[in-house]
Amino acid sequence: MHPLRGALAAQSARISDVAPCTMQSSHLVSGMLGLGMHSVATTVILDPRQALLAFNHLLRVEARLATCARHAAAATGALAAVATACFISHRRRIAQLIERIRLLGGDPDPDASLELAAATPLPLAERQGLAFYQAVADDRQRLDPQATTFVIDVLLPQQVRTARIALAAKG
Repeated sequence: MHPLRGALAAQSARISDVAPCTMQSSHLVSGMLGLGMHSVATTVILDPRQALLAFNHLLRVEARLATCARHAAAATGALAAVATACFISHRRRIAQLIERIRLLGGDPDPDASLELAAATPLPLAERQGLAFYQAVADDRQRLDPQATTFVIDVLLPQQVRTARIALAAKG
């Protein structure tokens, strides 16, 4: 089981009054990397608390990725420019997630602002970030249609572009 799915499942198990739902599933990252976008069909609107849980988790992921990119930007040469572009991209998604969390009536997770060690090489960190977004996109039954659309149409494509930049710089 993917770590994000486990975390979301553990948190959502505490919310007992959320109605179950079914949604069409597809593998979006592979589609966005060259096979075209897949459509999203939703059938039931879920409690927005699920979206708040997922968005706060993604906010923590983005904070870790931004920290890793900031540390990599201290390097010299072409990697510094790539890492700076990645850092800017992650800061943009952090702002978007905070805005969406507040729109839903929630508070951004204060743990997302913690400084974390950046021991993970940037290309690997970006690949891991992509996997987190993919897990949310694949597990759409936990999110309402509006939250799903935000992740799939706004955040995931940005992370795909950021990961491509970092992986291309790797060589």
